[in-house]
Amino acid sequence: MKVQHNRREAGQSLILVALGLLALLSMLVLAIDFGLAYSERRRMQNAADAGALAGAWLLANGGTDAEIAAAVREYTVNQNGALTYEARYLPGNQAVGGGSVPSTASGIQVTARTTFPTIFAGVLGINSISAVGVAGGGFSPLDIMLVMDRSGSMDDDSCSRKPYPGPPSCPFPINQANCTSPSCGGTWFLPPQPITDAKEAAKAFVDMNNPNLTRIGLASYADNYTLNQQLTSNFAAVRSSIDGLVADGCTNAPGGIATARNELTGPRGRADALRFIVFLTDGLPNQGILPGDSCSGCPDYCLAAKNATRREATNAANNRIVIYAIGLGEKADMALMQDIANITGGEAFYAPTSADLLDIYQAIFERIRLRLIQ
Repeated sequence: MKVQHNRREAGQSLILVALGLLALLSMLVLAIDFGLAYSERRRMQNAADAGALAGAWLLANGGTDAEIAAAVREYTVNQNGALTYEARYLPGNQAVGGGSVPSTASGIQVTARTTFPTIFAGVLGINSISAVGVAGGGFSPLDIMLVMDRSGSMDDDSCSRKPYPGPPSCPFPINQANCTSPSCGGTWFLPPQPITDAKEAAKAFVDMNNPNLTRIGLASYADNYTLNQQLTSNFAAVRSSIDGLVADGCTNAPGGIATARNELTGPRGRADALRFIVFLTDGLPNQGILPGDSCSGCPDYCLAAKNATRREATNAANNRIVIYAIGLGEKADMALMQDIANITGGEAFYAPTSADLLDIYQAIFERIRLRLIQ
């Protein structure tokens, strides 16, 4: 009787082990199939993201409904492998490919789908799994403050002697008479550079934007700092304010950033808008807002003003403001520009000459106008 009892216990143990192995095997095969499902879900999300942004890019550039539909299909199906997809204009949900682009459209929503057979889960009656990705790409309302350097150095490049050597060969101030004097031997360019090129590039940036979605303002700085134009959708007023800038004085970069921040966070700033500052300088800050921020004269190096500039960038970041910083010319402090960008989640650009500014403004526009919105 004792032997029979032991045999019965051994048989029960084998059954339990077999059931345990079956459970482990089931978990393994399900992990493989559902891991694949997660991978396919990620792939469909990428397909939806790519299709939405591709369609939104064409929408922003005035593409036709047929062109937008072709771009969405290319990036959703051909490039990323979606089996089926749907694309609709936002707002309103009108289907892309219906023959027309709604006048109010500011984005595209794409839903990408695929179905794939399971490897092991069929033993549990699961023969296929579907994966879906949804994304919207398009415009968000934008509030943008241009912050422009109007210090005296913004006229330095009017003289072909660059960098301007100063006394005794080239007397100060930098003007036509001193530049072309026999001792200096330079050539004077009219209109003065780089302030003129900077104005033209900034006005071109204004015109790239859509006044139905974007408000733009202007702040400038030299010895002092000024709100030249409040946030507005009247782009003609912004361009006029840019035209009115005159270069003279030192470089109060912290004041320029603070002025822009106050406007973006003030009563004219929109709660639903993304906030940006496009900051331009051709030199190093040497003046500031608070006691201790400034250095006497207009020195090329002023640690207090540099630190004040970083402080104001931090204040901007704390208010969800992203700064794109442009350093112009050989005296631009690109390390400081990179600090400003890093603090706020923006980007720094170097313009060797004022002729490079237009391309940089175009690049900044491309970065801020399109984004995933869902």
